[in-house]
Amino acid sequence: MESHNQFLAQELINDLLDMDKSLVGPLLKLRYFGRLIKNTTLMEFAKLELEGYAGVDSEDIPAYRKCPGEIRLVFYFNGASRTEVVPATLLEEPRLHESFRYLNFREGISTVETIVQAMKDDSKNNDHAVGMTLQFEILRLFETALRNRNPGDNIKVISGGIEGSKYKFAEVLTIVRSRLVDFVGEIADEFGYKIDISTFNQKNSDNNQKIVTIMNNTEIHNSGDGVVVNTGDHSNLNAKITVNKGDWDKLSSTLRNTGVDERDIEDLKPILQREMPENGNLGPETESWIKKASRKALKGAGTIGEHAVGHLIAAMILGFHGH
Repeated sequence: MESHNQFLAQELINDLLDMDKSLVGPLLKLRYFGRLIKNTTLMEFAKLELEGYAGVDSEDIPAYRKCPGEIRLVFYFNGASRTEVVPATLLEEPRLHESFRYLNFREGISTVETIVQAMKDDSKNNDHAVGMTLQFEILRLFETALRNRNPGDNIKVISGGIEGSKYKFAEVLTIVRSRLVDFVGEIADEFGYKIDISTFNQKNSDNNQKIVTIMNNTEIHNSGDGVVVNTGDHSNLNAKITVNKGDWDKLSSTLRNTGVDERDIEDLKPILQREMPENGNLGPETESWIKKASRKALKGAGTIGEHAVGHLIAAMILGFHGH
């Protein structure tokens, strides 16, 4: 950053493209930029990534910081110790099931970087999981559920946690870096690679709305278990859209409302049945379908553009697959 009167987008992009550099510096610069232009949305995003998501409701954690979780309990069963993977549906309260569906990565970006580096350094470790220890009160709930399911057995849960893939954890850094490159690149395209703050603030409200729209379209702060996308005020797709895992009716109706042809929606169904995402990436057949459907859907998308429509549809499909 050259001075408090300028924001050098190219400098930030260079930092992001240098894989040896921490993401802490770029995020601090983005937070400072948000403060200069009085953009609370940008400031809050950067703050959460820097300081972590402790205290944030699970449904407000970004989708890229979630990993399908596996509940593993250690308990005494008739005097012998056992370790088992149990489903969340073991609990009698349905409202609790969703709480254990995902392992949430709440750590600040510096801690994420430290853990990922430790994983790389410990190359001999064959453990592919990261986890979160369950609190005593939660363990008692599982203990009660196990006893109810196995009346008469002497069951005592002594420890447990939710485990997820450490590779998914490492992806947090790649996703944040990639989306920030897209985001800052879009800002540079809109306002130039050397932004004069005083000039920017002359149209503060309009310019900040453009930045929020760019944030939404590049998905740098999307949230929720079902992948939520906010498309901004410059299109007619300005509602929050959530597609939950396996909900074909919601996916098809949302695609229909987005402007996707009925025939294309029917063509998508068998594709989803035979092609699953790998590491959060959609397969080639799905990607090809999205490109075709995006071009046709433009007639119902106002000024959002083909690229944004494609992002929106991809997010819906990932939500359907539970990513």
